[in-house]
Order: sequence, then C-alpha cells, then structure tokens
Amino acid sequence: MFKVSKLLTIIFIAVLLSNCSQEKVGNVPISGEPYTITYIPTVLQGEIKLVYVFDYWGTLYSSYAGPDKLFENVLNADPGRTTTVNMVKTGTDYTATINIPAGVTLLSYYFTDGENYDYNDKKTYVSYIYNKQGIPVKNARFRNVDFLEMAGASPQRIIEEIKSEITDYPKNWVSHIVYWRKIFENAETIDELKQELENANTAHDKLVQTYGETDSLKQVKAAYLFDFSRNIYRPVQILAVNSYEEFKRIMASIPVENQYGSMKENYAKFLKADRRRHENKIFMAELKGNIAPDFEFITVTGKTGKLSDFRRHYTLLEFWSTSCGPCIAEIENLNKAYNKYNGKGFEILSVCCDNTPKDNFIKFTSEKGILWQQVLEGNNKTISDLYKVYYFPTFILIDPNGKVINLGSEIRGERLVARLDELYQNSL
Repeated sequence: MFKVSKLLTIIFIAVLLSNCSQEKVGNVPISGEPYTITYIPTVLQGEIKLVYVFDYWGTLYSSYAGPDKLFENVLNADPGRTTTVNMVKTGTDYTATINIPAGVTLLSYYFTDGENYDYNDKKTYVSYIYNKQGIPVKNARFRNVDFLEMAGASPQRIIEEIKSEITDYPKNWVSHIVYWRKIFENAETIDELKQELENANTAHDKLVQTYGETDSLKQVKAAYLFDFSRNIYRPVQILAVNSYEEFKRIMASIPVENQYGSMKENYAKFLKADRRRHENKIFMAELKGNIAPDFEFITVTGKTGKLSDFRRHYTLLEFWSTSCGPCIAEIENLNKAYNKYNGKGFEILSVCCDNTPKDNFIKFTSEKGILWQQVLEGNNKTISDLYKVYYFPTFILIDPNGKVINLGSEIRGERLVARLDELYQNSL
C-alpha cells in the first residue's frame, strides 16, 4: 500500500474507528460544502488522478459475496457512478477539491497515474459525509457496512457500526433490521440465539413505547423473527459436522477388513458424500461466469423442454427437496420474486430431488402457491448429477444469454429480489 499524507491517514482512521461524537470534527467532508483530499505519492508518477464515488461503486456483488467480490464492484463500477479529476501538484503533495452534494452519505476513492493504482490495499479510502454539527449524516454508517466487509472487518466491528447508526438515528428502521440480522448470523450457540431473541424483543418493546406500534416497527419485528428462525439450524449443523468428522477419523483408523455392519455402510456413504462435496465445489467454482449446462426435462404437468428454452430471460434454476426445511422457508421469497418479475420475463425452473409421489407433490406445490415449472426427479438423478448437486436448496441465476451470474447464498432470501431489482433496473 502506498503512503498517504498524515492528514489523510488521521481522517481515515477517525472515520473507521471512532464512535459518533457530538463535537465538531476537523477536516472532513461536510454535506453541501467543498472538500480537499491530499495525497503524497511514492510509486505513482506523473499526472495523478483521483477517482471517487458517493455511497457505493457498483451493484454486481452484495456483502454476502465476500471482500474480494465486493472489490470487483470497485473495478467494475456501475455506469456513470465514478468521477475522475486531475490532482494539482503543490510541492511534493497532490490535492483535489471536490464538492459534496447534499443527500449523499459516504465518500470512497482511490488514486491512479494511469498505469498504477493506490486502492488502499483493496479497501479504497472511505469517509462518512458529515452534517454541519459534525455528526455523520443518516445512513453514512449503514452505507459503510459494505466497505467494512470489503476491508475484512470483524463481525463485531460491523455490528458496532450499525449500532452507532441506530444511536444517532433511532428511526432508521432498515438499520434495525440489518442489526438484528447480523446479531443472529453471528450467534454461535442455541442458548446465545435465544438470549439475543429476548434482547430483540425487549428493544422492540421499548421502541413501541416510544414511537407507537407502527407498520414500520411491525416489519422490523417480522424481519428479526424471520432471521432468528433462519439461523436456528446453524449451531446444530455445526455440532453435527463436528461429530461426523470425528466419526470419519475413527473409521479411517480401522482397516477395511476390520470394519463391519452399519458403521462400515455409513462410513462408505460418508466417503461418497465427501467425493460429491468436492465435485460440487469444483463444479460450482467453474460454473460462475460460464454457460449453464443444457438438459432436457419433463415437468410434473407433462410439459417437455430444455433449459436453453429459457434463453432471452433471466432464469433461476433451483434444486430442492420437499423434506428440506430451508427449501420450504425459501418458497415465500421465490413467490415474491416470481410474482414481481415474471411479467417482465423472469422464469424459475425447480428440480425436486426427492421421491415424493407425483400427486402428493402437485398438491403440495399448489398449497404453497407455486406457479412456476417443476420437475420431479425421483430416482432419476440425471439433472442433479449433471450439476453435481450436494446440498439443498441450490440456486443458480442465469442471464438471458445462458450465462451463470449468481450462485447459492448470493441470491438466498431477500437477496434474490434485490438482485433482480438491480438487473431489471439496469436493463431499462
């Protein structure tokens, strides 16, 4: 990482590490006023440019995709978001003065000489936008969450950031929703989850006492109850995985000729599952950005087709099971996505990988309000084998050209509708 001026370093650290202060702060970007950025180069040569955005760089990846993918948003910013200005050399320093528009919440930038780049170790330089009282404007800290994720900040640091936003702006209801989502996602035991649910209920009751039982507050509670239920399985899964791993270590230490009974049979199944998991990991890593493998299918209503028939439309390919709790929980989100965007061409093709009798399956999907096409694989695993499916649900989002653009957790839950919002907005 290149060196920056002492002034810039002080500002950067203050923005990322300090709690909200009621006192007037120093040289920081203030809404509606000009702001000067200073840079002292070491590797950059010649004409140095400042490249900056307000609020965010791009919408290709969300925070769930991880730091590296978030940084790809910087490299592939949405059209029209970035501004590039030449910096003025004064002695050994370079400066640029920019105007901070009213209504923006966060400033992010990097430096370049056209060949080399100072991205601040793939974090960019970030600052809240402040009001004239020296307080970060509403949503500044909320916007900063993605940048903290990109910088590899700890979950606790991110939770503290959102909490500071709520402290200054208690009626920022979206921040309340994200705060409790992060709390539940980072709880490690069932007891901790239960305690945090009690904390959420207590905090909600206090908000109702202060602001009344509004529709917004009802939705805050609905959101954290959903996030609690979505995370309740995780500690159990961790315990199960740890037990399975110890089981495999013990069985691996026993020669095959000395293994017997159900333990030998279960061990063979685990080894087969491990191979499939490994195949799935490799397959999915190679699938992203490439054309989705084509296949033929017959739906439960007798309609025949091929995956490639969905070309020219955004299509979600789902692998699921009627006995999978997380799959059932996703149906509501899938219904929302389908109802919102099917009229614009969005399609879903679901492949059910269990042995539910056909009539029972049709009744089940009808009761759940599922309107899109369903394939019931049964014992014929041709499609799931083609995609090396290892877990349910598996989500694969395919663009109109047949290319895979999002996978798995990137489009689980509310993130699916959010991603479709971005895609259909950008296609206008």
